[in-house]
Amino acid sequence: PCSISGSVVINKPFQSGIVRVSEEYINSARIPATREVTSCGLPQDGNFSFTNLSPGKYTITAQSSYSSQGSLTYNYCAGGYYYYITIITTSWTKTLSLAPGEHTQIELRDGKEVCSQQIQYVNAPYIYYPRGYTYP
Repeated sequence: PCSISGSVVINKPFQSGIVRVSEEYINSARIPATREVTSCGLPQDGNFSFTNLSPGKYTITAQSSYSSQGSLTYNYCAGGYYYYITIITTSWTKTLSLAPGEHTQIELRDGKEVCSQQIQYVNAPYIYYPRGYTYP
């Protein structure tokens, strides 16, 4: 069996993370063309290890996320309070091939960062009906 161990270089704090190992099918006509073989949570130190892998081509993907909550704001039109949640997701990817009995150590650097926002209402806003609208 083969194994992969390594570390993810993480420059920012994160709340959750995962490392996935996927492999390509030998028959490229399959959809999807890859399948997840194994995964584990991403620890704060960034170190991971996978053992008992078969020889083949693998893609290692690590992902971490961090979210923060903005200040509480009132929406007059909707009549409710809300706040923005900002989610920062960082991902790393590396593809490699393992020969029979090979033990590989890798380091994942320079992750790609994506930022997104969501609105979270504290209480459900009522539906605003303009003047002259007939209520259902």
